[in-house]
Amino acid sequence: MARIIISLPALLCLIGLLHSTEGANCNEKVADIVFLLDSSTSIRTEQFQEQLHFVQNVADNFKIGSNNIQVGAITFSDETLLNFHLNEHQTTAELKSAISEIPYIGGGTNTAKAIAYAREEMFKPEHGGRAWAAKILVLITDGFLNRNHYVAAQQEAYFAKHTNITIMAIGVGSGVQDMDLEGLASTPREKYVFRVDEYQALNTLRNELSIKTCEGPLQKDQSNEKNLEPEKQPKKFCGGKPADMYFLLDSSNSIHITDFDRQLRFVSDIVDIFDISESHTRVGVTLYSDRTHPVIPINNDFDKDELKFRVRNLHRLTGNTNTAAALKNVREYGFRDDIARSEVAHIVVLLTDGKSTNTFKTEREAELAHKAGIYVFAIGIGDMASIPELMAIASDPAESFMFKVNNYNALRHLRNILAIKACTVEATQNDKSVENNFACGTYGPRDIMFVFDGVSLGLEKSTVLRKAIGKIAKNMGLESKQDQRVGVMSEVYAHGTDSRLAEIRDQESFEERLDNAKEGKLRTLLRKLRHHSFLPINGGRSNAEHVAVLFLDRRSEITPLVIHEAIRTAFKIKLYVVVVGDEGSVPDADRMCSSPPDRYLLHVPTYADVSASTVSIARQICDA
Repeated sequence: MARIIISLPALLCLIGLLHSTEGANCNEKVADIVFLLDSSTSIRTEQFQEQLHFVQNVADNFKIGSNNIQVGAITFSDETLLNFHLNEHQTTAELKSAISEIPYIGGGTNTAKAIAYAREEMFKPEHGGRAWAAKILVLITDGFLNRNHYVAAQQEAYFAKHTNITIMAIGVGSGVQDMDLEGLASTPREKYVFRVDEYQALNTLRNELSIKTCEGPLQKDQSNEKNLEPEKQPKKFCGGKPADMYFLLDSSNSIHITDFDRQLRFVSDIVDIFDISESHTRVGVTLYSDRTHPVIPINNDFDKDELKFRVRNLHRLTGNTNTAAALKNVREYGFRDDIARSEVAHIVVLLTDGKSTNTFKTEREAELAHKAGIYVFAIGIGDMASIPELMAIASDPAESFMFKVNNYNALRHLRNILAIKACTVEATQNDKSVENNFACGTYGPRDIMFVFDGVSLGLEKSTVLRKAIGKIAKNMGLESKQDQRVGVMSEVYAHGTDSRLAEIRDQESFEERLDNAKEGKLRTLLRKLRHHSFLPINGGRSNAEHVAVLFLDRRSEITPLVIHEAIRTAFKIKLYVVVVGDEGSVPDADRMCSSPPDRYLLHVPTYADVSASTVSIARQICDA
């Protein structure tokens, strides 16, 4: 039986229509309607045909023409496929014929890309979009690949709704949740959310969807920003509300000079909305790549025109994407007590087009910023921006503080939305205890061994790791009442790889023993870890979780025998591998840790960053 979310008045209207006529014919309605049709592999060919029949039947209820209702169609899977624009078919017969020829494509489900394409392309005047017509998207879907895909789709739907596009969301089957549909559709949900159990039941929605489309308000001319609805139009100068705001702009190698200029133009446009003065809104700008470069301090004395001029004339840097350093700098120095105003909202707007060089460190710095009372807006540009990382950077709730756009040109669509949200936040108190909080909550007994090859690393690096291990243990609650035991193993005298004076008499045997010694230290460490470290005689407990943290760098001798020993170890013990160096600097590291690697393999850029990463490492162990 089909399940439909429907209001009582609409139901009565629908019953009347069913008794009086075959459909809800919109003779006087002026609307531009775009159907987004799910064509992913989760839908069988016959189910896809049911979608097409549904759209054809809905079209029968409309008066099709350039002065009435126009219909466009998009199919989507991994990619978005344009079927036809709004102005291509101006009679019902032509439209239904074109719908019948829409091909099934198969693939994944990238709903976000389809919504973005519809918003950016389908309602353009050259494609038939009319400024005076209602703009309506009808989305049909049976679910999303994962939560990241859903969050991206929700973000794109948010942008569409803020450009006065009405979204009707139709969910098919149990793979899509009511809550997800409500997050995509316009409000009220009783009017714009529909549910059916299967594709064959879509036609039960034919008249109901037509009624809701006919009831839609006439679209205002969008050519002038003054025609925006009041809640979708930024109040000039935030009504005089003061704030201290920093823009953190990605200036890494991945950004082309023209895209960097678009970032600057975006900041300049945002500045134009606020009342820039010492007593109202103050704006600072920081560029970041490998290093952090505060280029415009927040306590500057520039008026609006001077500030915009300086922003537009900033020069791009080069390097990697050290997002964590930028967040740390703005928290520790940008909002210092002698610089920032305690009585106003502290706001950071971070833009990036990629993933940071150290996700764990970035997430930790974002958490510290949140606890320090800083509101963080995270804006990701392009396909390389990581949605999970953006969600971690953004303040809560993520749907209000995280944005994702396809390219730098699309930043202009965020101008008003960001200004509105920035005007609504309030000053919060700094949590002075953020540095003193343990990363772990309550857990059962846990025995943890930290392992590194001290002989190969040398004294200096070994000292760095020993200090870091102490901090990791502290952050995991060793000083609290947690039932936890910690040990360290860094040196093994492997007698099987050493040789006495009279033991070897020929060159071949001597060279073979020397080769074995290369892999003997690390392999023997892992074997001792597996066989001896967690025995009762060494303090191990049978009722405790057994965990090991293995540190490696590019000098570590990783041979097939070492990998084999690590795999055997990970079979009995939760084995984390921390690589000090860039991703890929230790080949096969992902084979040595427990599975999955994205949970048990961690990277720290350099030994200088190890100390700062201890909380992130502790959190990763705790979360698992």
